[in-house]
Amino acid sequence: MTIEYREYRPEDAIEVCDLLNLVFPRAAISHEGWAELTAEDFTAPVAVLDGRIVGAIPMKRRVYRAAPGCDVAIWVLFRVGVSADHQGRGIGSGMQRAIKEFLHDRGDALLVNTCGKASRQYQFYRRNGLFDVAGPQRFIADPPDNGSGPAMDGFRKIKPDEFLADISRWVEIHESCYGAAGGYPVRSEAYPYGWLTSGHRRAALPAVVYGIIGPAARPLGYAILAESKDSVRVHELAARDGDADAMAQLLAGIRSLGRPVTLSASYGTPLWDILNEMCARRSAREERVRPVIVHILNIESAAEAVWKDVPQLENVAVTVKTHTREGTLHPAESPEKTILLQLHEQTLSRLLMRRLNVAQAVREERIAITGALQSDIDALTEALSPCPWIYHEVDGL
Repeated sequence: MTIEYREYRPEDAIEVCDLLNLVFPRAAISHEGWAELTAEDFTAPVAVLDGRIVGAIPMKRRVYRAAPGCDVAIWVLFRVGVSADHQGRGIGSGMQRAIKEFLHDRGDALLVNTCGKASRQYQFYRRNGLFDVAGPQRFIADPPDNGSGPAMDGFRKIKPDEFLADISRWVEIHESCYGAAGGYPVRSEAYPYGWLTSGHRRAALPAVVYGIIGPAARPLGYAILAESKDSVRVHELAARDGDADAMAQLLAGIRSLGRPVTLSASYGTPLWDILNEMCARRSAREERVRPVIVHILNIESAAEAVWKDVPQLENVAVTVKTHTREGTLHPAESPEKTILLQLHEQTLSRLLMRRLNVAQAVREERIAITGALQSDIDALTEALSPCPWIYHEVDGL
């Protein structure tokens, strides 16, 4: 029997929703919630056997900031669903191949926020050509020694309606905090703030609350929290202008709620330094690092989105070749010369997500380069300069 792999169609909605609910009962979604989720910026590969859908991978299109001023079209993969009686037959990998074919000209990259390097999810995606571009770590910040501490001056929890009534303010604070970084979907009134209160999200995350620090007229920072009886999980935290003192005060206010606080942070960010200074614990080893992994769908479109013009390379063509494909990073109508970068797919993912220092990669022989002088290598390093990536738990939901 031959399995057909094709793109999701609107008439597949109920069958795909029911399939995913059987495979992932803890993340079940109603038909109404599915209709809301798939209304826009959605697609999926599906596997069809004898007229029955036996597999699907839901995806949402997001505009991601790879670096300041550089936004890329990303398809975020959420889960791989294969019916129980057809698992272990390579259907998941077949759907991965289908994705790369039908989305080649409709996006720059695929992205997955994984559960950790020890997870089956991570291993599956690595086998199918997605590679690490960032490695946020999960921390646990314990409450004060005396349990529930006093309410921090200026810290207060607010209701969703109050938070959502002022979305433009939180977007502005987020941009001022993380504008020099990359690695996150571009914030707007629709994402993630309005998205968190959509019907299917309210059902999945009933305990989401919001905390802010500072005067009501001009808050210094905010946090999106998911409270449970035993812990508080921080889905997003930002302070105006990236003020480390305000971030520390905000975190102290959350700790004063009297429960362990779980949150993720990336190396090179103020939050990382704050958590290490307060000796926050790392989570269990298998959950400690939660890689963000990527596959470049279209070399040319991704390169155009992230390339920063450098005068020395204006009339230079820059091409790239891996063991499976080749493409153009920088075209030139009448090039004075052509530079070729030969590298692995893993290195290509990091290069085009602005996570790689070209000069260092050449020195370490991760990139073999021909047709370039040292000054050209330095110019390439500037054109694709590496950028720190930050991570919010809300983006992995």
